[in-house]
Amino acid sequence: MWIAYANGDESIILNAGFNPTRQPISPIRPIFSVYYGDNPCEVILKCKAVPGAQSYTWQFSMGGVLPEKDDDWKFAGTSTQATFMMGGLTSLTKYWFRVCAVKPNGMQPWMDPIMKVVL
Repeated sequence: MWIAYANGDESIILNAGFNPTRQPISPIRPIFSVYYGDNPCEVILKCKAVPGAQSYTWQFSMGGVLPEKDDDWKFAGTSTQATFMMGGLTSLTKYWFRVCAVKPNGMQPWMDPIMKVVL
């Protein structure tokens, strides 16, 4: 009862005879991330699963500048999972990657793109 009443006020908690503790902070999981694969010139694209998604559409673009037009993006593939492995990339090249979920009512907005230098 005192803990709920204290609403985080340490003096109230201490006066009630309790020791204050810090609440654990859960790490923020990125919605979309890019990791190096097991092989050279390979990346693994992962996004947080979108409820109701039937598939995911993955795109990429080469170069150091974020593409401004949809025409500058190339189709990488489609998957039913929130993970996609992409190989055959050029070593020491900057790539941009993005993904969108596809639900029964159509494509959802693209997740924020990520730039990665492929090894």
